Amino acid sequence: MAFPTNPYHTGELAAQRRAGVDLGERAYQPFRPTIPAPASTFLEAQTFAVAATVDEFGQRWGWVLRGRPGFVSVLDERTVRIQRQGHLGPRFIDQVTATGTLGLLAIEFATRRRAKLKGTASVEADESIVMHTERVYSLCPKYIQQRVPEPVPDEPVHQGSTAEACQLSERQAAWIAEADTFFFATYHDDSGADASHRGGPPGFVTVKDDRTLEFPDYRGNNMFNTFGNLVADPRAGLVFPDFNAGGALQLTGSATVDWDSVAARDLPGALRRVEFRVEAVVELGSTGQSWQLQSYSPHNPR
Repeated sequence: MAFPTNPYHTGELAAQRRAGVDLGERAYQPFRPTIPAPASTFLEAQTFAVAATVDEFGQRWGWVLRGRPGFVSVLDERTVRIQRQGHLGPRFIDQVTATGTLGLLAIEFATRRRAKLKGTASVEADESIVMHTERVYSLCPKYIQQRVPEPVPDEPVHQGSTAEACQLSERQAAWIAEADTFFFATYHDDSGADASHRGGPPGFVTVKDDRTLEFPDYRGNNMFNTFGNLVADPRAGLVFPDFNAGGALQLTGSATVDWDSVAARDLPGALRRVEFRVEAVVELGSTGQSWQLQSYSPHNPR
């Protein structure tokens, strides 16, 4: 059987080889440029999504996007519009304007479903964002904690704007140390910005000091989108949602993968370990939306 050109970029292929992964025939049909009808319906029903951007200095950032169903709308099979996200301030708009790249991950915690989109983006006059898709695909439900949202306030609460620093405060370190979910933002010239989910039992991220985090890498889909991007360029962003009040903690810096499985044996369920070095911290204020935890993922290491 003849296959088209392998769709993975050189970094992803290198990461797959390093992990000893051979995707076989699955390697040639992982994603498409268009949005299928079921994905379109799914996207327009969501109230929560995560975006990955690159700023004018090349730093990667993750963003939590929130809104009523339909705040992400599908205009046609390759075009998505995201309503203005006023709670994020101008930085989100500025980054999309500066580099024109966007990764989007729509996630439905209640059903543990998610869909990933990558492509180019532009900002409209009303500060909505129009994204033209280049890669679209669904992902497995592993490590997603089941949550249900409380109703979105009629008038979203914005408690403060942002707080910026170059290291974690004690309160922020405690926030991360209790987290069961965060999102990874990376980028590669060949595939654009990528937003990926990471989940585990509370405490699966270790705060080694006020500028260093460590966390396990569990068995996933073997595509290695994130690690493939890091092979080419270690710059990355992390974003930790506040599921109680709607805020978020953004980190940008660099990530290093330790591929030695022996070195990861003290981390339950880990195949590898990752170290993240913090260069900047931005804490976004609360939007007033909260989520209720229903159950942890059955795939979480015990």
